[in-house]
Amino acid sequence: MASTQRCMTLAGVQPPDIVSMLYKAHPSCSCAPVENGRNLVVCIEGTSHHLRGGVGVGRHDRPTNVSRFFDHLPADSAGQLKYYKNGIGSSDHRLHAPHKIIGNAIDLAIAWNISVGITEAYSWLSEQYRQGDRIFLLGHSRGAYQVRALAAMIETVGLLPEGNKEHIPHAYDIYAGCCDSRAAADKAAFMKAKMSTPGASVHFVGVWDTVSSVGLVNRDRLPLSKDCDHICIFRHALALDENRVMFQPECAFDGGRLPRGDAKEVWFAGSHTDIGGGEGLSERTLNIETIPLQWMEHEALMAGLHFKPHKYTLDVSELLEATPQKAIHGAWRLLPHQGRGRAIYPGQKIHASVAFIDNSYKPKAVFKHAPTLDWTQVIGHGPSGEFLRHVDWTDRLELDLFDMNAAPEWIDILRKNDIFLGTALRILTRLDFMSSLRDGDKALAGVPDAATVLKSFSPVQAEVFLAAGRLLTKLAMASDSISSGFKTRMPVSSNTHQIQCIRRSSTQLYGRRERSRLSSLSPVKRDSRHRVAQKDHPQWPVYLYGIRSRLLYDFGL
Repeated sequence: MASTQRCMTLAGVQPPDIVSMLYKAHPSCSCAPVENGRNLVVCIEGTSHHLRGGVGVGRHDRPTNVSRFFDHLPADSAGQLKYYKNGIGSSDHRLHAPHKIIGNAIDLAIAWNISVGITEAYSWLSEQYRQGDRIFLLGHSRGAYQVRALAAMIETVGLLPEGNKEHIPHAYDIYAGCCDSRAAADKAAFMKAKMSTPGASVHFVGVWDTVSSVGLVNRDRLPLSKDCDHICIFRHALALDENRVMFQPECAFDGGRLPRGDAKEVWFAGSHTDIGGGEGLSERTLNIETIPLQWMEHEALMAGLHFKPHKYTLDVSELLEATPQKAIHGAWRLLPHQGRGRAIYPGQKIHASVAFIDNSYKPKAVFKHAPTLDWTQVIGHGPSGEFLRHVDWTDRLELDLFDMNAAPEWIDILRKNDIFLGTALRILTRLDFMSSLRDGDKALAGVPDAATVLKSFSPVQAEVFLAAGRLLTKLAMASDSISSGFKTRMPVSSNTHQIQCIRRSSTQLYGRRERSRLSSLSPVKRDSRHRVAQKDHPQWPVYLYGIRSRLLYDFGL
């Protein structure tokens, strides 16, 4: 793969076939990629969550996972557009008129205006959509329910063409009543066939802990809102430790017929609030808020979505001290279920991150059809890898970041196609994390041509180049054969801009004073100097010295 091709892509040019390659993982997808097809992304917040100062915030005015996801998407461009909608009960939050306050309170209690978020997002899609575009829908809590209903509305009555905004409320009414009678169903079918844009469908739905009603009233479910067969790719993150009666999840896997399409429902440690974010935990580390976010973003990336370059550290240390938010408070215990846990159904999976939480953790949820499964076989056994050896859990775990068998797939993404900077960084970060796990470096070393792929990145983009360098150093330590290949010098570029990029990265990594001192030495002395550096600073990770060695030797820093 030519460096010039990678440079163009990493600078933001649309790669010609990355989407096609990613779609191979989803053969059931009907949204065949076409030239100039765009991603249209709708994000709807959870109950009472809203934008403040350009950032979506939760009850403590801290970023939610929906707003983080939205913020991680690049600004609107020719290839991707995004839309954000406040959560139910947060409309006009800056206005303090009595009727607004009362209206929001009612909305919080019974979701009186649940149709508003659905129709407004539908209107945006109607104005933006053109044939060949792919629709991504994301949401949390009742915002998750709204995007699932939006997908169902598009399936039932289609997507009206641009310029039909005044007809959207009528289209919603037809959708909502389509199951009332045969005549109502015929009317919906007629609207889809004769009035809607041909071929419009929903490509990806990603939701965090869907609930249809939070408060005093359990509303009737909108048609198809619990189904996902009409969605190409469906992903649902669920809370293991939520036990409030009015927060019962809307599961696609519910003990009945299993979904036919590409669907996953995965349980994570934490309450409804933890899964949706907003408690202020750092998004740069792995914790009970960011793990569901990282999982969802990776699933969306594999479905063809593009993300901005984002720096974060994957480290399980915070998981060891994870404390799910207490869901039950006071009067909630008086309601039915009395704080009992949720049910885990066949087909649903448990995220492997629970294995890295302290063994004192006891999930609230219970297995509906496998009551003898023992949580103690998994929880607390992450670092040792013992949790992978229990046959009863083999098919029940979503390994995600902890899946060492995914290394060939991730390397293959880097090998076959030119990719965006954000995509490359995310894949490299995952590989770096995986290689830090028990036997992870061996799994990476076992991927054919891994070193060749990693060495193909151009130093024009210093972040990607250095991330690849870290992995190359780990490969060198894990395999003698790869180590000998690593000793072959990386391509040296005379491009001044490339040298400047590497110098800036060198300054950030090692400090301006250290770089200035090293630059005064001859190449031989510099190479000799870095070999003893670990004795001077034994606390530095060993891979930093490998990267510095290559920078000093190959780029004359």
